Amino acid sequence: MIIKKVIIFLILNTLNFYAISQTHFWVKEVYSDSTALLKDICVDSLGNSYATGIFKDSLIIENKTLLRKSTACNNDIFIAKF
Repeated sequence: MIIKKVIIFLILNTLNFYAISQTHFWVKEVYSDSTALLKDICVDSLGNSYATGIFKDSLIIENKTLLRKSTACNNDIFIAKF
């Protein structure tokens, strides 16, 4: 019984260590005044990250603003490389 408690204690402490030690490598701000939907994120062999999705009216990624070019359709697409 004591061995079982020790094993559970070690497992929980290990999980706690990894949960606390998580860090962000990068954070990018994406903001929209209207509708924006992230469809997919992928990473290439060089470590570059790509995000694709759709937006309506405008989309702000970091300090760049994307504006909808046409009123003929409801949404525009975006592809962002980080």
